[in-house]
Amino acid sequence: MKVGAIIPCRMRASRLPGKPLLDVGGRTAMERVVARVQACSRVERVIIATTAEPDDDRLCAFAEHCGVDVFRGSTDDVLQRIARAALTGGLDAVVEVDGDDLLCAEEYMERGLELVLGSEVDYLSFTGLPLGITPSILRTEALERAMKIKPPSDTSTGFFRFLQESGQFQVAKVAANNPAHRHPTARLTLDYPQDLIFFSEVYRVLDERGGGWDLAGLVALLHDRPDFVALNQGLDEAYWQHFETGVTKGFSA
Repeated sequence: MKVGAIIPCRMRASRLPGKPLLDVGGRTAMERVVARVQACSRVERVIIATTAEPDDDRLCAFAEHCGVDVFRGSTDDVLQRIARAALTGGLDAVVEVDGDDLLCAEEYMERGLELVLGSEVDYLSFTGLPLGITPSILRTEALERAMKIKPPSDTSTGFFRFLQESGQFQVAKVAANNPAHRHPTARLTLDYPQDLIFFSEVYRVLDERGGGWDLAGLVALLHDRPDFVALNQGLDEAYWQHFETGVTKGFSA
């Protein structure tokens, strides 16, 4: 089976405009995410799934300069965009990592693919870790089917909610129980200016160490540096309010 990574992202964001190309310790946010998925040994192809909006022309040019494939699709229907990127790319299985997830752990990409490819699961996610640490793993066939039968046209937020809740797909939610991978308060997704400062500080240290790290090492760093963790604390309530508003809008469309 051909496995690829799909990274949905776009330049226009209400909370942090242009974030894929913002500097994070000397590399763009997009480069950081691409490096994470390329660390997964099973990933054969990386596709940036963005929109046809003019704002994303610069993102596409930068991705192509970096040797990363690009698919341009719907602005609001992100599930459809991901599905069509997978089909166009000839993928059988997908590692989906949001463009916000600059520290996504390749250990869970590897484990998720092993579990999905060794079963009949359509969609797999991990529970018990901070948002942004783990990917979603999907079969392209399930993405194609979901694209055809889902009711909402706007899945810009919560784009896998239909797969999880419709009862028409085999879904696995796997608990991540390794205590070395846990942190009680760390926030690991890029949505606000404070998140950008957090990622820049963390990557400054990781790059100084040579760039090679695993999730246990990252979590140990966060335990050692509570000042880093404090940089973007207090944002989760606003984040989840925004998320639920977006989901409600999409599923009432």
